[in-house]
Amino acid sequence: MKYETKKIDKIIIVYPPQMLDMKIYDEFSGELNKLIKKEKDKNFLFNFGQVKHVNSLYLSFLVKIMKELQSTERKLKFCSVQPAVKNIFKVADLLSIFEIHEEEEEALNSFNVCAVA
Repeated sequence: MKYETKKIDKIIIVYPPQMLDMKIYDEFSGELNKLIKKEKDKNFLFNFGQVKHVNSLYLSFLVKIMKELQSTERKLKFCSVQPAVKNIFKVADLLSIFEIHEEEEEALNSFNVCAVA
């Protein structure tokens, strides 16, 4: 599984792998849970620019992450979501609860922190 993260001010950007499927769920979700617990003052931005597929287990995981972050006054946002993945969000009725931006820079600016890449 290959994914990257980058810290900019109080934001951690997560660049998930192309396929968010069962093969990598345990490893990926475990690593993200550790990161969220470790970085107690950071907001999270998922850049879905490379993501081609998301299965339903990840959708519930993303909702769980969002709720956990909100409980500590942090935010979860998304950017660069491909049309096929955005359609999955739509079918799952998640477009109304996830904040999705077209570009990474726009999403970073929406956090209202000094986020210069």
